[in-house]
Amino acid sequence: MDGLVGRDDELAAVLEALSPRGSGVLLLLGDPGIGKSALVDVVTRRVRDRGVRVLSVVASVAESDLPFAGLHQLLRPVPDVVDALPERQREALRGAFGLGEAVVADRMLTCLAVLSVLSALADAGPVLVVVDDTHWLDSATRDVLQFLARRLEGEPVGLLMAGRSEVFDDVPSLVVPPLTPAHAERVLNDQPSVPTGPLRERILREAAGNPLALVEFARAGPADGDALPLPELLERTFADQVAVLPENTRHALVVAAAEQTATLMLLHRALGHDDLSVWAPAERAGLVWVDQGELEFRYPAVTSPIYLQVGDAHVRFRHSLVRSAVYGSATYFVRSAAHRALAAALDDDPDRQAWHLAAATLVPDERVAAALEAVAMRAVRRSAVPEAFRALERAAQLSTDPARYGERLAQAAFLSVLSGRLQHAAALAARMRSLTGEQSVGDAAVPTTALIALFELRFDEVFDLTLPVLAGHPQAQRDVLVGSASVAGSAIWETGRVDRRDAVRELTRGLVEADGASWPLIGPELPFSLWLRSVLHPHENVGELRARMREVFAHGVPGYQPKVYLGSLALVLDEHEVAARLMEEVAGPAREDAAVAHGGRASRHLALAWYHLGRWQDARLALARPVGGMSPVAVTWGQVLEATLAATSGDTARARELVDAVISVAEPAGGAQLLVQARWAAGLAALADGDHEAAYRSLRSAFDADGTPVHFHLSPYVLGDLAAVAVVVGEADDALKVLDRAAPAGGSARLRQVVARARAMLADEPEEFFALALGDDEGERWPFLRAQVRLDHGEWLRRQRRISRARAELGAAHEVFARLGARPWTERAAGELRAAGASVGPVEQDVLGVLTPQQQQIVRLAAEGLTNKEIGERLFLSHRTVGFHLYKSFPLLGVTTRAQLRDVVDPRR
Repeated sequence: MDGLVGRDDELAAVLEALSPRGSGVLLLLGDPGIGKSALVDVVTRRVRDRGVRVLSVVASVAESDLPFAGLHQLLRPVPDVVDALPERQREALRGAFGLGEAVVADRMLTCLAVLSVLSALADAGPVLVVVDDTHWLDSATRDVLQFLARRLEGEPVGLLMAGRSEVFDDVPSLVVPPLTPAHAERVLNDQPSVPTGPLRERILREAAGNPLALVEFARAGPADGDALPLPELLERTFADQVAVLPENTRHALVVAAAEQTATLMLLHRALGHDDLSVWAPAERAGLVWVDQGELEFRYPAVTSPIYLQVGDAHVRFRHSLVRSAVYGSATYFVRSAAHRALAAALDDDPDRQAWHLAAATLVPDERVAAALEAVAMRAVRRSAVPEAFRALERAAQLSTDPARYGERLAQAAFLSVLSGRLQHAAALAARMRSLTGEQSVGDAAVPTTALIALFELRFDEVFDLTLPVLAGHPQAQRDVLVGSASVAGSAIWETGRVDRRDAVRELTRGLVEADGASWPLIGPELPFSLWLRSVLHPHENVGELRARMREVFAHGVPGYQPKVYLGSLALVLDEHEVAARLMEEVAGPAREDAAVAHGGRASRHLALAWYHLGRWQDARLALARPVGGMSPVAVTWGQVLEATLAATSGDTARARELVDAVISVAEPAGGAQLLVQARWAAGLAALADGDHEAAYRSLRSAFDADGTPVHFHLSPYVLGDLAAVAVVVGEADDALKVLDRAAPAGGSARLRQVVARARAMLADEPEEFFALALGDDEGERWPFLRAQVRLDHGEWLRRQRRISRARAELGAAHEVFARLGARPWTERAAGELRAAGASVGPVEQDVLGVLTPQQQQIVRLAAEGLTNKEIGERLFLSHRTVGFHLYKSFPLLGVTTRAQLRDVVDPRR
């Protein structure tokens, strides 16, 4: 009844996957012509007969470089639902389609808007999204579909896709196999002209169970070319059918093949006539058909309304291989003429026009290059980074000026870094630096090349690249100087190289002191001088730097790069709440793009901020992201943070394993900050095991023999733990020497608390220093550190027989340690409490431990009073999915109402 032969098993598998019992998501894979589209068509008809709403996308190679081209197909039938979205989501979609203001679009908000559209449609009944030829999807649409595939749980929405290759991560797939010999024979027998004899045997052999090949070879016979792979053999067969058509029809087909989604009106405008009979020979040959248009989503009409009613038709190729045969069999000059004609007809669509001009251009042409650069800038504003750097690469190829060539390649390389394509970015930068006759072009490559080296822990290379530029090439532009200085500052931050710090400070004195100096890579919102002063001298003028940073933050931080760099600056200044706020916006665990945000470092910075703020479960969630796409420096930072969490939680074997892995990478690279953090984690693990000698050795290694910090910023934070264990192992004099040399005069409230704790542990009369450490209420912002100070103070008070105060301090410390899950410190505090004559009950287990990480996030936010809609916007989920997870979580937590969550969940965790 469905017209399919030999596909009963595959059809049943698809329907099962899309049923309530299945995952709701399936990707069909297989060779061209194997029958994926036929399966999709049958499923589509069946579900429509059951009342399911179907939205479909057919990707095309002509649109693969146009951001959100596939998404435009998906949403064009539902303009009323799009218009009814909440304002931020509606504007995100408008921005994605090039219709909003010149503000960088948030890709995740765009994804959430699409999910909201589907969820709203599902209020009226089940919905199925069908996507064919996924291998030709533009990457922006592909990211949206990847997002949907992970967030449809609890939604009456299905996602069925088909393509030649796997282009999605963690999506259930089904490979469509060739037909069995018996089913292949049956297909041949069903053809109007049934082949027999040797021809039949050849068709069966060469078709190899491919349904399209069986049908085409039965109709026209296979083309010559026995050694060709089947797709090429099919293309040649179709090319032979095209070759016998009239010349005007062949020309029209080439124009249609060059712009697959064009309306018939546009095609005839490009052809220069309105004679519809030109298509008749191709229709009779079964190569194309003409279908009627519908409500069309104008894409990407920058200045016109989103929706435009058209009553025109489209020319559709019977199969993608027909299109390939038409286009591939034409000469370059015929294809070039087709692209030029289409470009002339696309005055209202600058993106498509630019790409057609580029396809028609064989030699450098600055006019076309500039048009493509404009396409790239629009793509950046729409958060379509891969499409942007491809446009910039092509613009560079067409540049007539070497300087413009270098600038465009530099921009493309930087965008490649941002999208996690480090090797591709390095290749682009190498091309720029190979132009030895153009120093300015080589200099333009330095910031990006150095950034790649930074991400790959090649710190010496960073200095070798940046310092000569800072020392003064006369042709170096200011943005090259500022970019080079910024990356050099980051390398100094990672390595702790004081000699390099002093050199960069001298070389950048003029840049830092310049009025209004800002970093061009991230815009004027973050002054360059604020960044460089903070990373080079983080313990000096902290009050001033902190005030300036907060002023920038208070004015709002639009855009990806400003958030990343201001968040990093906040970490340096111990403004962990600000850092967490900013980093969560660009690299929170709910974001699909967290793994590549600034080389993956943003998610690691978020985990570090959450660790210091006592949100250890959230920190683990941020570290749980897959490392695919992350730079080596981000992977290593993830390991050292996981080691720190493991050590403080009592999993000391795992902590030591991770520490060894970090040291093996960081030590050869000269990454002093990673080394100090790793050895600090090793010291905490040894403390957890009760091995104080090993703990002292690890913590002492954060300083040179004379007490000089190994890392000028991080090492001083180790002083508190070093002093505490030094007293136990009889090394108080050595620890005091280190403290006197390494403790900075100023510093943040966190660092002042660390130093005061160290002074208290090493002093004969510690009361003054404990009062100093605990007297600043700001210190409560770092719960683990504050609990350590309270524990030390409580132990000292107990030894002084000041039992009442000791119990209060020890009880407060015990409560924090238990809440954090710092098991060794919880047990130590409990032992001290018992020694002080207090009873200690069993430590309550984490009530949320029975839930998945996503359910834990939802429950915490619900306990804080957020509605399902607000939670959905925070976690990029639909309100229905939020409700679904709460419904599953309530019985696991032993609650029946939302209000009860406050009694079982501590929202501060």
